[in-house]
Order: sequence, then C-alpha cells, then structure tokens
Amino acid sequence: MGRPLEWVGAHTLHHNKFGIGIAYVGGYEDYDSDPVCTLTEEQKYSIAVCVKYLREMTGKDLKVLGHNDFRNTFCPGFDPKTIDWEKLLDE
Repeated sequence: MGRPLEWVGAHTLHHNKFGIGIAYVGGYEDYDSDPVCTLTEEQKYSIAVCVKYLREMTGKDLKVLGHNDFRNTFCPGFDPKTIDWEKLLDE
C-alpha cells in the first residue's frame, strides 16, 4: 500500500503533482551486460487491474507512462505506452 491518492507522490521528479505512481518491482540493469525486462504476465495483469480501477475512480482515461518517459533510465524495463492495459483484462 502506498500514499493516499490525495497526497502528492514521490515517483517522478517535477511530475508528481500531476500523476499517480504505480510501483512495479522488477526489471534488471547490470552494468556489465544488456538490461533485461523481468515483467511477468501476473505483474502485467496486476498493473492492468490498478489502471482500470484508477480510471474508473477518477473518470479519466489516464495515460500509463514509465520513469523512462521522464528521464534517461531503463526503469521500468518495458514501454508502458505499448501495452493495451484494458485488453489484458479481456484475455
């Protein structure tokens, strides 16, 4: 469990006031080899459930972005913009 939605988060510097952070634990960056995405199907599904809940609760079609959309980083290890989060729940 994280912060209440009415509190400003600390997930993305200079963008916290305008976003809701969803924590994803995973991904891997080894400075001696190429980064590897470790996102599982179960994690994808869980994120999709969170996104659906937040969209329903806010009444907004919220965009899903990753840290890598705001700074040069491997995190979260995948591109959230390329995933159809709603479709994942239909499968």
